[in-house]
Amino acid sequence: VYALDAEAGETMWRLTARATFELPAVAVRDRVVACGGPPGGRDARLFCADLASGRLRWVEPLDVGVIGPAVGAAQTVAVIPCRDEKRGSLLVGVDLDSGKERFRTWLDGWGAFALLGVDEDVVVCGAGGRLCSVNARDGSVRWNRLFERESNDDVPRRLEPVLRGGALFVPADTVYVISPRDGSVIHRLRGEGLVPDLLRVDERAGIYVAEESGYLAAYGVAARLAVVK
Repeated sequence: VYALDAEAGETMWRLTARATFELPAVAVRDRVVACGGPPGGRDARLFCADLASGRLRWVEPLDVGVIGPAVGAAQTVAVIPCRDEKRGSLLVGVDLDSGKERFRTWLDGWGAFALLGVDEDVVVCGAGGRLCSVNARDGSVRWNRLFERESNDDVPRRLEPVLRGGALFVPADTVYVISPRDGSVIHRLRGEGLVPDLLRVDERAGIYVAEESGYLAAYGVAARLAVVK
């Protein structure tokens, strides 16, 4: 794992180990968390190093397969998406200071999913219109939602939700705008029926949707006036 100076491109430090680093390393607070080993393999190891110096703080093995990069939440926790051969998908929370496991939260019946850290929680967006929020300190599920989809075949290629302006923009059969506090639906995008294979949201909450077939669409926030009595 290399850390490069963003302006000059020079190597600031590098982390070497007898392992392959196929998943992206992630900066969490003042640390860097990287998973060594092939994705999904049972011989994975988590490496944690100082962000500034690259000094290795700890290395911990995992007995489940890591399937994606870690996500930071609650300032002191790294949450790792994993899969067990027998039980299926789960989240593993690891303390950044000690490297010790804090929790395991099983996602029964979930297939592919993506994570997003939101303050004290991690939002999990899955295929099939599944969405939930997990507390990053103890692994408890805060809320759970299943969207009523118009078509079971509309599964986005990329499931990463976007946080913008205090709202979650979630790709499913269309784009849903969700409150991260309780999972309630603020708005459901009703456009040309494009599947959001790639979703981007700008600083003004403008939504950009790209479908794998090559279609593109952009949506802006509509102005509304109401009489206040």
